[in-house]
Amino acid sequence: TRARALASIRRVLRGGAAVSAEEARVVVAAASRALARGGEAHAGGPEPSAETKTHALFTLRDLARCSPESFAPHASTALPVILDALEDPEGVERDPEIALGAGDALDGVVDAIAPEAALRALAPRLKLTRTNATGVRLSQTQTRVSSFSAAPVRCVGGVVARMSGEALRSVAPEILPGLCEAFNSTSADVRKAVVDALVAMYDQLGDWLLPRLAGLTAAQQKLLTIYINRAAERREKNAERDAEISARLGLKNGAPSGRVPLAPRPAQ
Repeated sequence: TRARALASIRRVLRGGAAVSAEEARVVVAAASRALARGGEAHAGGPEPSAETKTHALFTLRDLARCSPESFAPHASTALPVILDALEDPEGVERDPEIALGAGDALDGVVDAIAPEAALRALAPRLKLTRTNATGVRLSQTQTRVSSFSAAPVRCVGGVVARMSGEALRSVAPEILPGLCEAFNSTSADVRKAVVDALVAMYDQLGDWLLPRLAGLTAAQQKLLTIYINRAAERREKNAERDAEISARLGLKNGAPSGRVPLAPRPAQ
């Protein structure tokens, strides 16, 4: 069965097998077909089982973690199907196993690729307003706001923490419009994820970020300012605590004052 085949691929990947770019493309394509919403059913075949979809998600995760260089060119293909698995199909209750697998796969894939590439791949999924296959913009009602997942927004904060300020400035214009739009979601989880992402960006970019948040309402800007100040206060308290502990232990620059650091061990 397809589930067994995907499980076999996972065992090979975790066993440390080298994967070429072409092999990675084939694996991504196979996993994506298993995850395509209604793809086989529309073609006259049966809908893949939850077990098959879960194996497909974990296959993408394992490929990204075990062969990130081979996987990276195909991230733009893999991420949309993973993110689709996080959203509720219209009229169908989301399977908890698939949702769990999708969240794990998303984290694994995003962590395995370059931060700039990850943010660019996530950017389209930060928007409440989507475009359908004919290019027509869909409202948040038409795109089922209840199905809009906070997962891609949460990922932004983790990706931002891996970036330098300079690198983040180059990609910020691509993700800020989506984050500002997502701030208007009816979901409290999505709004909180947006605040956390923007606070993480402010930590890296400072006041450079503020003029670029003109799309937020006055109330949203006030809320964001509160969370930015709280984060700054936590950092200050942590720094004071660390300094106090260092002083008590007689530490200076990470080494006990008045002592000579240990010499490196001779090569074995």
